[in-house]
Amino acid sequence: HAVLLDRQGRAITLSAGFEPGDGLTIRNRTLVAARPADQEMLDRVIAIATAGVRPSELPAPPVAPLHRPSGKRPLVARAMPLDRARQSLMSSAVAVLLVTDLSQSATPAAATIRSVFGLTPREAELALCLGGGLTVQEAAESLGMTLAHARQRLAIVLGKTNTHRQSELVMLVSRLATGRL
Repeated sequence: HAVLLDRQGRAITLSAGFEPGDGLTIRNRTLVAARPADQEMLDRVIAIATAGVRPSELPAPPVAPLHRPSGKRPLVARAMPLDRARQSLMSSAVAVLLVTDLSQSATPAAATIRSVFGLTPREAELALCLGGGLTVQEAAESLGMTLAHARQRLAIVLGKTNTHRQSELVMLVSRLATGRL
């Protein structure tokens, strides 16, 4: 999720589907962490990104873990300045805050994984099940295939994705979901 920030570090726009609440709220356009210790780090992250200096002059962007009252995994907030090419006369945005919810798993679309690796629809479904944390047995049951057939398909998927172990396949699916290939 993303939040565009103005020069004072206030929220201007939220990305579609982003609903602050558990761990991060917005009051009067100010980003507020659930815990005071997290607020200090969030303020630092935002201050660095909105400092108004060239990105090359800034320190490496820190991250702010935002612990959640619900007990779910924390949110992770990173802010980056927008370069002049991305700033617009129509917007007062100078930085973007990226918020990652570690309790949500990112899953690429089946069509994406099929086209990237040349997988059949069933192979893509199996890869996505494994990438989502299921065991081969659980994936086989979920997909209505025998364990032997799932293992046979897994061997084909490993070959097509040029991976050698199931753990490598899981990491590859995860990277494809997040765009970090």
